[in-house]
Amino acid sequence: MRRVNPRLVLEVVNMVLDHVNVMDEKLVHDKVVEVALFTGCRAVDACYIATAKHVNAVFVTNDRVMRDNALKSGVKARYLLDDRN
Repeated sequence: MRRVNPRLVLEVVNMVLDHVNVMDEKLVHDKVVEVALFTGCRAVDACYIATAKHVNAVFVTNDRVMRDNALKSGVKARYLLDDRN
């Protein structure tokens, strides 16, 4: 931001937001707690997994533990390093 015109930054942010769903974390709070308590994973990992669960998405990661925790939580999950072919 320091070296870029602020108007250009806002254009880029708005362009990105046109392709990103932003949701209120209150929608997944209970699922985050459930995932964290059930798997013992870190809070941030529980947020990602719970969000995938909330929107019925396939969870894609390069972290095998996160993939396993997602699967344990009932989320379809893929470990990219296994799927590289």
